[in-house]
Amino acid sequence: MWFNPSHITKNVSQKTLLARLVPFRGMPLLAVDSLLELAELREGDVLYDLGSGDGRVIITAAKRYGVRVVGIEIDDALVTASQQAAKQQGVDHLVTVREEDFLQTDLSEATVVILYLLPELHAQLIPQLGKLPPNARVLTLSFEIPGLQPSAVWSFGGGANMRLISRYDAPFRTSHTSGVARKKKS
Repeated sequence: MWFNPSHITKNVSQKTLLARLVPFRGMPLLAVDSLLELAELREGDVLYDLGSGDGRVIITAAKRYGVRVVGIEIDDALVTASQQAAKQQGVDHLVTVREEDFLQTDLSEATVVILYLLPELHAQLIPQLGKLPPNARVLTLSFEIPGLQPSAVWSFGGGANMRLISRYDAPFRTSHTSGVARKKKS
């Protein structure tokens, strides 16, 4: 494991620890477009982006698909930047950005969840994801969710820029279940 939490002292706050574990790294725009297309967003969906960074996923989803979106971000500067960008793009009525620990976020209203996190954090989110309603979709960029079987996996880009998107449809299957469809996104 790349990170051993036993080396962290009790004086480090959960917010500081998460900020160290999940540094902001903007999602490539091609990935944003691909994730949202593969999420099959529809009227009535509520999209949550855990670790929403500068808000590019949620703002694009609100603008392009007209769905309500919630960004969860621990960095107050990125929360402010996302809120300002949503207002500038005219979608602030659809966009909520909350400064909070996504490991503690209530996902009960989410129908789509976007994750651009490391596998260790994906694994910690499994109990919350298990509470999503039937037919909810979870999409991950680059890393799969350990222990869960994706419904489909797409690759896009090429060479050093190749990326994987994994989609998980609720109710989720454990990795002992077979039958994942692997596709190349055109």
